[in-house]
Parts: sequence; C-alpha cells; structure tokens
Amino acid sequence: EQESKARPYENSWIAFTRTLSGNSNIFVSKVDGTQVRQVTNTPEQEANASISRDGTKIVFTRNGVNSRIFTVNA
Repeated sequence: EQESKARPYENSWIAFTRTLSGNSNIFVSKVDGTQVRQVTNTPEQEANASISRDGTKIVFTRNGVNSRIFTVNA
C-alpha cells in the first residue's frame, strides 16, 4: 500500500499580471496553472502582483494618474 502525500505547494495560489489587448490586469491561479481567475479589470495598468502567505490578500501597483499600491481580498 502506498501513501500519497500532498506537496506543500499543491494547494497554493500565485498572483500575476496578464496583458490582454494592451491592458495589464491582475490574475490568480493555482501553482499548476489551473483555476485562473481575473482579479482586476480596469483601464489602468496594474503590475507587481504578490499574494500573501496565507493566501487571503493580493497586493499590486496601479500605474496611472493616481499611481498607488493596492490590497484586495484574494
């Protein structure tokens, strides 16, 4: 009988920037590339996405008239 052990990263999420039609928005997905979900949808350029260790928050920058750092729920 073999025991299957989950790797620590198997249920982990990543945050990333994707540029579609010249507009950059923030997305999240499982580390294996599944369950991709768009987090932002604005006309401004968003980048530098990072997800908290506990997976509950995403921080990113938005460049535009009012460039700032944002935090949203994951």
